[in-house]
Amino acid sequence: MTSIQAQRKNELFSELAESIQYELEKIGIDEGKALEKAEEITFNIYENWRGLSIVFPMNPERYMEKLKSKILEEFDGRNTTEIVRKYKISENILYRWNRASLTKKK
Repeated sequence: MTSIQAQRKNELFSELAESIQYELEKIGIDEGKALEKAEEITFNIYENWRGLSIVFPMNPERYMEKLKSKILEEFDGRNTTEIVRKYKISENILYRWNRASLTKKK
């Protein structure tokens, strides 16, 4: 394994632990306990799945539904450019989601 690959793997676990810690702090867990729990979760992930190659799909259904809800909450009809740039989606997708949302509300 090249040193770049090893470095990227170490960065992956560091970033994962930081992300988990951040989410735990957002729900009110103090920094020290959040860090401890984040490191524990990251270690458990490592223990359970080490040696496996894991590929995350580009647009898993659960993620897309959450993203769609978030985007539609932010969309006000006048911020199309901002939304499509921020979330890297097309205007057509944004308008299609918006139409479907409005139809569902009726």
